Amino acid sequence: YFFVIAVLIIGSYAKAIKDYSPYILLSLIIFILVNYYPTFFLLRQYLVMPLFFFCVKYTIERKPIPYMICILLAFTVHTTSVVIAPLYFLYGIQYSKWNMIWVTIGSIAACVTFAILGPLLSFVGSYYLHYFEMEQEEPAWQRAVMKVAIMTVYLFGMGKSFYKEGINRILFYSFLFNVVICVGAINLYGVFRLRDYFSIADIVGIPTVLATTKKSNAIKRIVVVVAIIVYIYLLFVSCRSFIDGGNMEGFYQFFWDGHPTER
Repeated sequence: YFFVIAVLIIGSYAKAIKDYSPYILLSLIIFILVNYYPTFFLLRQYLVMPLFFFCVKYTIERKPIPYMICILLAFTVHTTSVVIAPLYFLYGIQYSKWNMIWVTIGSIAACVTFAILGPLLSFVGSYYLHYFEMEQEEPAWQRAVMKVAIMTVYLFGMGKSFYKEGINRILFYSFLFNVVICVGAINLYGVFRLRDYFSIADIVGIPTVLATTKKSNAIKRIVVVVAIIVYIYLLFVSCRSFIDGGNMEGFYQFFWDGHPTER
């Protein structure tokens, strides 16, 4: 049972990395730091990820019917996957100054909406309240700052190609969703886990920025590389904090710390 689940989840990430990342090894390292360990126990949420990657494919190919089928299937697996639904329609927005202004205004409105609706989450019941209250790996404001910073690096590094049709536009909206979720839900304990749906921003986005800036001037390359090194270091610190915290209870341990335990 767990082997089948692992194949579905890890396999979907591996295929997405192979299809979209210019630096596969770097993407795999970021995947381990960001998503690998939560897949041990957030099974229903992560079982949505194969469907999410199909949604990415159908969004780029502009196939609305297969996209909606994947969204409906995802919703039956985990109701929080409804946050994926706007991706197809946002992707269809063409680049222009005014459209980007409206996207910015909409993002700010979404952050405010998160803050207003947060107290209403009590209706979800004891099971989901426990889910939302699981120990987090770093303070919410730090997480929000990190997501704003890495999106800034993406925009700076990509230049005019940040909104190019294809995976670049998907990455832009994935970065934006991460910012909205982490900033808007800064006072909503545990809701930040919705960002996991859009982790492709880190996993594929960072290698894409590095590949793009290879053609840029030396100063720009240095700024981007230094910023990404700092960001990956913070991801490592966050990952270690996540593992050492209460999230990995249930006899999980690093193999180099390993010793037999009895139930």
